[in-house]
Amino acid sequence: MKVVFKFGLTAALLLATLMVPSALKAQSGQRTPAPRATPPPRQEIDEGDVVRVDTELVTLTATVTDSRGRYVANLKQSDFTVYEDGAKQELSYFNTGDRVPVSLGILFDTSGSMIDKIHGVQDAVEHFVKSVSAGDEIFLIRFSEDAELVQDFTDDRRRILRAVEHLEPQGSTALYDAVVLGLEGIKQGKHRKRALLLLTDGNDTASSARFDSVVALARRSEVTIYLTRECFTLPRRGAQICKPEKFRDR
Repeated sequence: MKVVFKFGLTAALLLATLMVPSALKAQSGQRTPAPRATPPPRQEIDEGDVVRVDTELVTLTATVTDSRGRYVANLKQSDFTVYEDGAKQELSYFNTGDRVPVSLGILFDTSGSMIDKIHGVQDAVEHFVKSVSAGDEIFLIRFSEDAELVQDFTDDRRRILRAVEHLEPQGSTALYDAVVLGLEGIKQGKHRKRALLLLTDGNDTASSARFDSVVALARRSEVTIYLTRECFTLPRRGAQICKPEKFRDR
């Protein structure tokens, strides 16, 4: 199997670029020799001195399934090809996603449109929470006309399940505000691998945050956001991600 990704990003996938300041200066007119400067005395570098180098790293997370929706395992780096603006890019680093602890935020839509769906979603989330591995931590945000953290990070599954049970649908949909709150909350996660699971059945109708700013914030965070819509089957070891009709500004 060969997997090909095409992007219009301004940076290559997993390409680290050292930002080195330039010492060159352009001059017009005739050049005259400059007097040779006396080299400064050599300075000793203490062990406590810090050298800072800016780097840029672009990452991509991919899940591969076959024509029947089953996960494809045992893929190698040679199975993937990535293009940026039509130009093939070199993969500098490749990882198959070995199981590591996860910091996960669940963003749960409790708007009025969920009134006939919420019990099914609660059941699906319950099965999902019970299936996560020991050591994973989860927080829960509910959103309707506003977004609210109802359970902070915990590895106690019972606390998450109790919070889910008390969710009631009402009001409009502040979806973008919930994503912003989730991206802020996920920064507090103790694990390096972090993700948000967004459960919603509709478009945003009440947020103060704008779509473009939310997208930019999500890109900078490099947090994986799984979006489910009109499909709430969450199998063991992961969420079945259902493609939304459209994720757009209001």
